[in-house]
Amino acid sequence: MRTTLTVILALFAIALVRCVVAADAYPVTDADKKFLAEIVGALQKKDSAWIASHMVYPLSVTVSNRTHAVKSLEEFVPILSRELTDSVRTKIIEFAKEPLFKNWQGVMVGDGLLWFTEYQRAGDKSWTYGIFAIGGFAFQPKDFFPPKEGANKTLQPTATALSVLTRHEI
Repeated sequence: MRTTLTVILALFAIALVRCVVAADAYPVTDADKKFLAEIVGALQKKDSAWIASHMVYPLSVTVSNRTHAVKSLEEFVPILSRELTDSVRTKIIEFAKEPLFKNWQGVMVGDGLLWFTEYQRAGDKSWTYGIFAIGGFAFQPKDFFPPKEGANKTLQPTATALSVLTRHEI
């Protein structure tokens, strides 16, 4: 029993150290916090057009248990206006006050209700922030991000993926 407890405590300590190291590898920046403040402001104003203009397209959107691709802001605004309920807005605004999680894909708010990142489109020299998941109903296609290890730093365009490089991968 004593040996089992020692092993469990050792494993817990190792896991804790790995979490701390991972958190330090991708610190949340002031620019991340500023963009999140802009998102919160748009949510408070119920500005679906602003949110839609900062999404990274194409998106996979799940509504009524059906998933389909949304390729443009014009197509997404009416969906966002309908699906981004007051309840979801309130949850995101509340989660934004809590500590943020950041990894190689970007910044997560809450338990994944909102994800955003700073990215660079292939062939473009400027960096910009974009939202790539919101509300649990709009998210990037499965092949949007390359696998973490051994991946190309830029995605090749496919029918469902943008060619992007996140600043976190540099």
